[in-house]
Amino acid sequence: MRPILRRAAFLAAFIVLWGTTGAYAVDLSKITFNGYLDLEYTATDNGDNPNQNNGSFHQHHLSFLLDVPVNDRVSVYTHIEFDHGTNTGVKNGGDIIVENAFIRYTFSDPLQFKFGKALTPFGYYNELHDATPAFISVFIPQTIYQVEDRGGRAMFPKWTTGVQMLGTVNIKTSVLDYVIYVGNGENNTAVATPTNEAEADDNRNKAFGARVNYQPWSAVQVGASYFTGEKATGLTQTVNVPHTTWALQLTGNALHFNFLGEYAVSELSGQRDYGMYGQFSWFATRVLTPYYRLEHTDPNNNQSGDTWTEHILGINIKPVDNLIFKAEVSDNSRGENYTPSVPHRNFREYRLAVAVYF
Repeated sequence: MRPILRRAAFLAAFIVLWGTTGAYAVDLSKITFNGYLDLEYTATDNGDNPNQNNGSFHQHHLSFLLDVPVNDRVSVYTHIEFDHGTNTGVKNGGDIIVENAFIRYTFSDPLQFKFGKALTPFGYYNELHDATPAFISVFIPQTIYQVEDRGGRAMFPKWTTGVQMLGTVNIKTSVLDYVIYVGNGENNTAVATPTNEAEADDNRNKAFGARVNYQPWSAVQVGASYFTGEKATGLTQTVNVPHTTWALQLTGNALHFNFLGEYAVSELSGQRDYGMYGQFSWFATRVLTPYYRLEHTDPNNNQSGDTWTEHILGINIKPVDNLIFKAEVSDNSRGENYTPSVPHRNFREYRLAVAVYF
């Protein structure tokens, strides 16, 4: 039998078995299926490479999210993402990524567990990292969540494979939610065949972390995040070095205005990276939300004049439910000693995006 026929036969058998036996194990009416899709356009003046200056459309994310309740206490959650217009038949043809794949066990609201691969619970944005309809701007703050594109090194791993304990605790009129986790460390990505962090670990010591958010009343929330572990490095011989990152967060709402700010410090091999941002937004109408964000990155405390500062002014437009348009202008200024060297220290970027969730 030809391979394609074998695959078709296997798929047909799976559907038949699911229809005859699987339905008894899972109530299909309780399964939740969601997703989102977006398109971006960016153009720069004085960008670092020709593609930036050309202006480019970017079919960035196509994501499918499936939440399957197995029983009253157990469920399975998966999030599969197709990045960059995935086409595996061409060079650099995009990626297929398992963003989340975990078993969730709920003992009670204050005590739950997750087992598997998940976006690392760090800061305000990482668990929303690619969910473009869920945040107001075209991109999340790169000064913390994509600092490797700002001359620094990743402050924490985007994903963690392991076990999480989490919950929400109501304290009179206030709310506390927490996550504590242990997982594989950061593997060596410099070697020719890196170890898959979702499969094995280059480190004997596991990575640990926690995130706590406290909401004393509805208009204010404060939070803290912490990650510590070892990162495997080296081109010819793997060396494990300590990596620790912490962050603070403040969110406030007053009338139709919102403020969100974070400050993070990451230390790896004696080098500290600092990142911070403050974002103001105004819910002017049900449709229009203007916003402004200031980001500042210092990717190496041992190097002076290597900072990156970004001012973003934009507007978020929601003409109908589930459809969002975004437009923003970003002014970027880099220090005289910014590395790697770039053709222009200062440049402006224009961004447009449309996102839909379903």
